[in-house]
Amino acid sequence: MALIKFINPKQKKVRKPMLSREDIIRAVLELEASDKSLAAEAVEGHSPELYRDACEAFATWEIALSYAGVKSLRRAVAADSSDELTAEDVQEMIRYECGKRNSLLCAVVKRRLPRLYVAALKFYRSWENAVISAKIGPDDTLKRLRKRQHYDAQTIVRMLRERHAKGESMVQVEVLRNHYLLGIGATRVFGSWSCALESAEVPQTCPLRSSRAWSKRAVALILRKMASDGVCLDEVAVAVVDRQLHVNALRLFGSWVEACKTIEGELPPVDKP
Repeated sequence: MALIKFINPKQKKVRKPMLSREDIIRAVLELEASDKSLAAEAVEGHSPELYRDACEAFATWEIALSYAGVKSLRRAVAADSSDELTAEDVQEMIRYECGKRNSLLCAVVKRRLPRLYVAALKFYRSWENAVISAKIGPDDTLKRLRKRQHYDAQTIVRMLRERHAKGESMVQVEVLRNHYLLGIGATRVFGSWSCALESAEVPQTCPLRSSRAWSKRAVALILRKMASDGVCLDEVAVAVVDRQLHVNALRLFGSWVEACKTIEGELPPVDKP
């Protein structure tokens, strides 16, 4: 009976449903046909919703492009290629490495991607300047990495909560780009980005497509957020608006009523990765 107060007949406007993978691929192909830039920074500007949904559905914009059969970079980046990299290529490649959660330390990049390193020095005089030009923040990221100034679990939880309270994106690839140390540290300390968000009691920006990413705690956090926002938690309504949430709630809890019981009381424990 205590759950009745969360069934709000005056349902608030729900965020526009996320595009399916098929719709995203179709939109990418339409962008390519229209000759608009497919660089991540450009798409984020002229098609922000497409960029957001692509990052959430495919993890990174570059992976979404690969699924659509579109090259993510304007030039080939193979080690044996003789093509010259441009300053824009350098920035895109750095953002790509960041999104793949690869190390941005100078020594590592110099060994793994010598062409990128040489081009970075050519255009930006130093690897650090190149990383800053690619808008990977904060500006002291590489200095802190070299000194191994990593965040502990308590600091990561606090920063995630603060970021969520400000309404900033909680998609890992976007966090990596404007706070690389937080994005990398969360995975290193908690084992996965999902576990980090669950530990901070922060709901996923969008329900993840893979059933492996779901847990009882993840479902509980989403339900609590919906309840606090005044969203109707009627089972039929949720099944229509968010099918993945409904399906996984039934799979993990056995029934919708049992899943809704987690809105009050203690949260389920964090699943070990």
